[in-house]
Amino acid sequence: MINFNTGSNGPGLRGAFAKGVLDDAHAGIVFRGGLASLAVTEPPPLTASPDEVQAWSDAVGLINFLMYALDQEEWMREWVDWELAMSESIAEALDRDAMERRRAGLTLIKGGKGETPTENGGDES
Repeated sequence: MINFNTGSNGPGLRGAFAKGVLDDAHAGIVFRGGLASLAVTEPPPLTASPDEVQAWSDAVGLINFLMYALDQEEWMREWVDWELAMSESIAEALDRDAMERRRAGLTLIKGGKGETPTENGGDES
């Protein structure tokens, strides 16, 4: 496994990239203390299938893009705004759903306080 680390290799961080963590993946990023650590598996052997080589290339390209995106302050601000809007939208939808569930268990009884019998369909006498 090839490790590219930004920042410190603090205690326990190396354990996140221990042998076996990336068995089914080609690359990964761990965020800790405001820093990003990157791990990439070794490239496939020269005898590997084109699909395997392409999968590794795609994973490395994606990680490169993510590392680039992390350096773009405007992108990060836009993403944070989007993330907040999504969280608020989800919370509002959950609140509406909870209110509808509570309403479904209630029954409206006509003829409450202050109504005369004619207002609710009864006789005045």
